[in-house]
Amino acid sequence: MVSVCYHFGLIHTKMNKYLFNKIEQAHSAYFENLIFIANEVCRERQSEAFEEFTELEPVKIAKVLGWNEKESTLKMIEESIKEKEFATTLLQYDLTGFIAECHLPHHSGFRFNEGEERPWASSVHCGTLRVAWVYAESIGELVEKLEEVAENFYVESYEKERSELSTAKAE
Repeated sequence: MVSVCYHFGLIHTKMNKYLFNKIEQAHSAYFENLIFIANEVCRERQSEAFEEFTELEPVKIAKVLGWNEKESTLKMIEESIKEKEFATTLLQYDLTGFIAECHLPHHSGFRFNEGEERPWASSVHCGTLRVAWVYAESIGELVEKLEEVAENFYVESYEKERSELSTAKAE
């Protein structure tokens, strides 16, 4: 039995290191708040993070959860939040995973090698960031989504800077 427990712990240690390495690759992005939906249902009072999530526009909430943006859906979100039943509503729609507030630091000063599309370095500004919310069924999936939104923001940032530099050179 001891070897089974040790093996189980070793698996978790390796998984945690893997997830940590994935987060490290996410261009300095990180989870600011992590909401476990099943826990929100059991709480006597909603967590501050969950309340912050429910303060988003219903369209934004629907997008994070992968729901359609029909008027009936948006109205259901609004009413459920108003009645303080949104966590239960999520559970009723089989959303039992995690909602995370992700902070994506701003990057600038990108360094490009001649002829290369991707920069090899940039400056990170942790005081200036974009907030993104994501939903996932597991922590592993959540880390993948953090990596995805961070990569998209990073690409958007360097493409914008590259475009601005091209415009400045043309003038």
